[in-house]
Amino acid sequence: MEFDNKKHNSKHARELPTVAVVHFKIKEAKGTKWLSFNGTKLGHIPARIVFKLPFLQHLYLSGCALRGALREELANLENLVTLDVSCNKLQEVPLRLPLSWKSLVTLDLSCNDFIEIPRTINELVSLEDLNFAQNRILYLPVEISSLPNLKLLDASSNLLRDIDGAVFTGAISESLQTLKIANNLLHRLPSEIGALRLLEELDVRDNNLTYLPANVKLLLRLQVFHYAGNEWKILQHKKHFRIRNEKFTARCEKIQSSYGADALETLFCLIYPKSV
Repeated sequence: MEFDNKKHNSKHARELPTVAVVHFKIKEAKGTKWLSFNGTKLGHIPARIVFKLPFLQHLYLSGCALRGALREELANLENLVTLDVSCNKLQEVPLRLPLSWKSLVTLDLSCNDFIEIPRTINELVSLEDLNFAQNRILYLPVEISSLPNLKLLDASSNLLRDIDGAVFTGAISESLQTLKIANNLLHRLPSEIGALRLLEELDVRDNNLTYLPANVKLLLRLQVFHYAGNEWKILQHKKHFRIRNEKFTARCEKIQSSYGADALETLFCLIYPKSV
């Protein structure tokens, strides 16, 4: 019995600092509307965050040992602008949460165990940055195409084998500037990628790509193109560009990324031959 009491007291002593930290930070956040528990091993999201901080705007919960689903009570934080729950073991975003986050600008779900993005993602009408890199996502929901203000989409390091072309049409085509889909299982990109007229950065590293669709010619604002780690089949006898195939191949192996005018030149050299 004495051993059990010592064990209980030891556990209680370890928990006290975390409880104190939670209490102090919640009290402080009432004035700042900014709350960070990054690196604090909470294990769960304290209910007090929801009930004591209804006007909270920025919430950071990276590396907090969270598991399972995000708690649905977070829907009460209707003024959230930033939510970072990266580097946990989360598996689900309940469908009702995006319905309440009309002011959310930045959503970081990276480095978790998510296998899908909720279909209600299109309700995040103010969203500009969406990061769900390093999860186990199998497909991109077409509802992403309805996000009118999305500037950055990072779906790197997932299990994507194909992308529905509809993802790149709709409102997103008038806003997206950065697309990161590196380290997936992609064999091709949909021709609809050409609809992303404002795209400035494209990262397709470490997939199984061999060619690009002809519509990438429409990506005239591209400034950064990362393409290493694919199975490119370089076109022969390209009269439209100043570089020759041998030099281009060598450059691919050495540089692996292109910038400025070189980004477009490299992009055009990887177009599927039947479409040029």
